[in-house]
Amino acid sequence: MQMLAMIVVGATLNFLFYNVCPSMVAIAVATFVTAIIWLLVCEFDYRVIRFSINEYVAIIIIMGIYICCGYFLNSMIGFFVYIVSGLSISFVFMRKICNEIADLVKEYAIKLIHIHWRF
Repeated sequence: MQMLAMIVVGATLNFLFYNVCPSMVAIAVATFVTAIIWLLVCEFDYRVIRFSINEYVAIIIIMGIYICCGYFLNSMIGFFVYIVSGLSISFVFMRKICNEIADLVKEYAIKLIHIHWRF
């Protein structure tokens, strides 16, 4: 039901934003706003899984960088700036999660190496 509601919200926002400013940017902004709304809905629906203050700060900073890269940089430079910034901010504000991801990647790489050397 939540998925259907968010599809309706997204379609409505896309329609409204496009009618206000008929461009691809309007659709992109409407989709971005829909993602933020969905994030907030999920945050309130699933009380077991909550963001920490650091995660909120990281999300807000990353969204700001996303918008700035889209408006002020060309697509290739913006892509690299966004990726490097996002990874850096994630590591600073969500170090524990980044370490857990690194451990999982390391375990997977070790398994791949062991499988590769068996043949």
